[in-house]
Amino acid sequence: PCKTCSGDKDSCTSCLTGYEYDSAVKICKAICEKGYVRNSKNECVKCADASCDYCSTPLPKSCYNCVSPLYVYNQECIECRRDQGFYIEDGKCKKCSADCITCSNGSSCDTCYNGKKLYKGKCYDICPEYTCLVAKGELPVSNPLNDICYDCPENCKDCSSKNFGSCINCADGYVLHNDKCIKECPLGYTQTAVFSYGIYINECKKCSVSDCLNCTDLTNKCN
Repeated sequence: PCKTCSGDKDSCTSCLTGYEYDSAVKICKAICEKGYVRNSKNECVKCADASCDYCSTPLPKSCYNCVSPLYVYNQECIECRRDQGFYIEDGKCKKCSADCITCSNGSSCDTCYNGKKLYKGKCYDICPEYTCLVAKGELPVSNPLNDICYDCPENCKDCSSKNFGSCINCADGYVLHNDKCIKECPLGYTQTAVFSYGIYINECKKCSVSDCLNCTDLTNKCN
């Protein structure tokens, strides 16, 4: 492939058409078109993957650029389909995290595998504290593909998906009143521990004595 050479016949100084000069080793290397790669014999041979524009070797799984609209993943050409757990970022095909069926990016799931619950882009076995489980398709948070965890109201530890905005149990330091969590009961009510949903819940109970502004939780007598 040498066009000209110096002294030593194996030391090229210029190359024939179709070859490029490598000054470091003073040889002419074959210039390969798309879909081909240079082998150890300085010949252009087809990439193993027919969908590959450029590959590093003639062997399988050596592609680094694919025919559009395919994308490289693990040095192979694939469709990079969202419904198969892939996403595209910076022009590259990437795999969603193990829990995700579909995702928007590497850190945010859209749907989860194996009955896991979706909450803020993550998949959980059970919903975290201060959230409640919303069955897939249940309004007002519509997600036909996945159960999700929905944020409880402010200062609420446990809430019900059946009545959104309604609290079941308040965070420490708060008491339940009219489905909301407040610091202390209003006048005419007293704080009482009520057994409900399998736990004791602090809630405000109306004084039984008529026109009473303050009563105790034990005797319900007006103070």
